[in-house]
Amino acid sequence: MPQFRKSFVVKGAMPNPTITFGEAVKNALQKQGVQVTGKVKINSVGIQEVLGYIQSPTLKEIITKTNQHSVNLFAEAMLHLVKKSKSNQREDLLEALVEFWKNKGVNTDGLYLHDGSGLSHFNAMNSAFFTEILRYMAQTKVAGALKESLAVSGKSGTLKYLGKNTNLVGKVQGKSGSMQQVCSYVGYMTTQKGEKVAFAILLNNFSNSHSQIRKKIAKMLLKW
Repeated sequence: MPQFRKSFVVKGAMPNPTITFGEAVKNALQKQGVQVTGKVKINSVGIQEVLGYIQSPTLKEIITKTNQHSVNLFAEAMLHLVKKSKSNQREDLLEALVEFWKNKGVNTDGLYLHDGSGLSHFNAMNSAFFTEILRYMAQTKVAGALKESLAVSGKSGTLKYLGKNTNLVGKVQGKSGSMQQVCSYVGYMTTQKGEKVAFAILLNNFSNSHSQIRKKIAKMLLKW
């Protein structure tokens, strides 16, 4: 446990969401006195009688949750919303996604996608790809919704501590991404001159801690 803390949050990957959901339903039924025998299994079934349903939040709300708090499970699931794919297989969905951006005039050279969440170490992309997407999206009718879904520096989401207690607070709307020796920030920023710019900072294989890297990035952004 961290020093001077009474509690702390532990996060972990969910390797099998389907089984996890099944176990959650089983436990909920048992708590209500419903006897459930056997183990939870994954199976394909035909159309059956509807026993109940859960209405999800809107897609806008799901995207906001995903962007604000890096919910990788949601990001992976939303890959399956990609249309014009040969099939619902991940490889075909990713191919259709890349083709979509090509058709929008975005340079996809050096772009390698292996999942929908960005957790795979085989993913590769450059900063130009991100900034081209951000510039394109800024010209669309959903530009406002996208910006509203992003975390705000020093205020919310994964950017809550970026530039906190500095002039950077509220100046950046973006998304962070991190894993071991990887730290990235992409989004929109209001410069000292009042200009709105799209930016992408991707760092790999650094020797500093993530906290130190975050401070260095904030210091660099403050100069813009």
